Amino acid sequence: MPYPSFALVKEDDMRAMYAYFMHGVQPVEQANKDSDIPWPLSMRWPLSIWRGMFAPSPADFVADAKADPVIERGRYLVEGLGHCGACHTPRSITMQEKALSNSESDDYLSGSNAPIDGWVASSLRGDRKDGLGSWSEAELTEFLKTGRNDKAIVFGGMSDVVEHSLQYLSDDDLTAIARYLKSLPPKDGKQQAAPVEDSVAKDLWRGDDSKPGAALYVDNCAACHRTDGVGYKRAFPSLKGNPVVQTEDANFTDPHRADRQHYAGGAGGGIQHHHAAVWLASERSAGGGRGELHPLQLGQQRQTGERFRRGRRA
Repeated sequence: MPYPSFALVKEDDMRAMYAYFMHGVQPVEQANKDSDIPWPLSMRWPLSIWRGMFAPSPADFVADAKADPVIERGRYLVEGLGHCGACHTPRSITMQEKALSNSESDDYLSGSNAPIDGWVASSLRGDRKDGLGSWSEAELTEFLKTGRNDKAIVFGGMSDVVEHSLQYLSDDDLTAIARYLKSLPPKDGKQQAAPVEDSVAKDLWRGDDSKPGAALYVDNCAACHRTDGVGYKRAFPSLKGNPVVQTEDANFTDPHRADRQHYAGGAGGGIQHHHAAVWLASERSAGGGRGELHPLQLGQQRQTGERFRRGRRA
């Protein structure tokens, strides 16, 4: 339960949610499951201490009268009801979000620093390479409503967010969220967009797959994302400048195992960690991006995601 975010939800909205839970959701008969969390982690009373230390006192959201009302509406939805920071803001060692709003710190919505449900949530700030700096308000609005646009397709836990929540929002609220997110400055003001680099694509066009990772890319990626990495709009997203590709944490190395409904690749699941690291470097190079990821680091990320998914299937 995102106590810190819900602390600013307006009283009327809180009462409306309660009424929906009590009268709009059909009851089911389900016996409580026995706790399988070992002692002392099973004790719940320490949560009251954590909540007292890190959760703000409940108070209705107050909009800035001098600001754009659309942005303020978006801020309320993002900071409160949507609790976007619960996934997209890094946490401290005591697991509280490092910031609950942009006014507190530019850590807010700068991307998680640990896997959540097997995935690392990306930055929603205006950074050009691994944030939303290259997205327009219209592109972001479309992504929130449909789960795709010309630049990206939703995957991982965000698929559930779009399917069960965001697609039902009004167009005005989706626009408000997008406009608010686009108002956030980058965390790294010096960050530049990924440079355009066509040498890898030109080599592949000539049939030269001698560079590390090139053959893996041709066998596993190029059929959908093309040899130049630009993909096909609304079907297969571009890898060039894609924040998911450029981020430090390689979320996109594992979509074939976790999100097959959105990812058509079949052979990728059998690629070993050291080969996948080379493959990753090739895809980043195709998009003019950053350097390699160590095989050990990549293996740890993939194993974390697989452990979570095994737990969900159990």
